[in-house]
Amino acid sequence: MDTPSRWMFQHSQWALAIETPQEWIKAYMPFNLNGLEQNFKNPMLFLFSEDDIIQNIEIVNELLEFMDSLDCDRSVHLFTKEEGASSHCQMGGLSYAQAVIFHWLDQLVCGKKQKIKPDPVASNAFIKIFKKCGGEMAEKNAQKLLEDVYLI
Repeated sequence: MDTPSRWMFQHSQWALAIETPQEWIKAYMPFNLNGLEQNFKNPMLFLFSEDDIIQNIEIVNELLEFMDSLDCDRSVHLFTKEEGASSHCQMGGLSYAQAVIFHWLDQLVCGKKQKIKPDPVASNAFIKIFKKCGGEMAEKNAQKLLEDVYLI
C-alpha cells in the first residue's frame, strides 16, 4: 500500500475497530446513497481526482451510475495528473481546486448559465481516463453521464 492508502487504512482501523482490509469494505457498505436519489434537488458539484479513480474504480463506477440517476443539475470536474491536482482532495493543486469550486459557486449563486455543451476535448479526456482506469464499464458510464451533466 502506498502512504496515503496506508494512512487511510490505519485511521479506519482506529475509528472502526477493524483489523483487515476486508473488514474495512464490510464496515463501509451500509454507508451509501442508494434509494435516496429522489431527495437530491439542488445543484451538485462532483469532483474527481485521477489518482482516486485508479485506486477505487468499483466505487467510482457506482458513483457515476448514482450521479446519472439524479434529477437535479449536476456539474463534474476531473483533476488530472497533468494539472498537478490528481491526488485525493486535490492535494498539490489546492489553489486550482478552489478556483474550480468558486467558479462553480459564482455561476450558481449569481444565476449565470453553465455551458450547455461540454468542450469535446475535455469530454474525450474525461471518458479516456475513466476507460483507462476502469475499462469499458467505466467508459460507458462516463459517456452516459456526460449526456446530462455540465463538465466544468
